[in-house]
Amino acid sequence: VALTVLTLILGFTVTGYAQEGKKPPLSSRRIAGEFLAGVAGGTATALIPFYLFSKLYLIGGTNESKEWGLAYLGLMYLPVGYAIGSTAGVYLAGNVGNETGSFLKPLVGSSVVAIGGFWATWKLGWAAMATIPVLLVGVPTVATIIFNLTRKYK
Repeated sequence: VALTVLTLILGFTVTGYAQEGKKPPLSSRRIAGEFLAGVAGGTATALIPFYLFSKLYLIGGTNESKEWGLAYLGLMYLPVGYAIGSTAGVYLAGNVGNETGSFLKPLVGSSVVAIGGFWATWKLGWAAMATIPVLLVGVPTVATIIFNLTRKYK
């Protein structure tokens, strides 16, 4: 009776109180959804501006340095956009229901992976293009792992 009265008066539930300080259980479906949302968000966030910059490069003026500048700007946006989009996708998919997690920590981790991998690919030249699929999988994977390390109940 006392529990019912406290629930009605104070507006808290026993399950919410019991969950305080505990991490939600891991779910393989939820993790898969976070990862796929990270891949989709990263791809959209990276490729749309890259496409726009490449169009500007193709219709650029006669100034060759301006054209190359646009092309390099598009290439440099790929890892940054992919990291931001992947983290946003993971965060949005992970915040469904009664769970939440950090956005900033996965963003930092995925940015380090994306920028470091892009830099390594750039320095190694075209022979290192095989590392790109690793980056495409690695960035959302790191974002998903770090997000799940910071999970908690809302």
